[in-house]
Amino acid sequence: MPYRVIYSPSFKDDVREHIRYLIDEKVAISTLNNWFNLLYDKIDDLAQYPKQYPVDPVQTEETKVETRKLNIGKYLVFYQIDDQHEQVNVMAFIHGSLRKDANN
Repeated sequence: MPYRVIYSPSFKDDVREHIRYLIDEKVAISTLNNWFNLLYDKIDDLAQYPKQYPVDPVQTEETKVETRKLNIGKYLVFYQIDDQHEQVNVMAFIHGSLRKDANN
């Protein structure tokens, strides 16, 4: 049975902010649409295969909950799996260079 994918408000805010940035940078609408579709297609795949991406030790340590990361180009999507409720909680979307341990 597929898991439900739940998007946190902070994830949605992060994505909206990135879209505004891309629009300000005059990225072509077709490029923006392709990026957006790829992002959500990969995340939607988590409903079937939630454990397909690796555990992220830094985020897991910070949150005290097993947190996984999905790489999409230069971006990271962090998510947690709730097996009891059969859902994937998508927590954050960040540019990889903004990650706290990027220079470590």
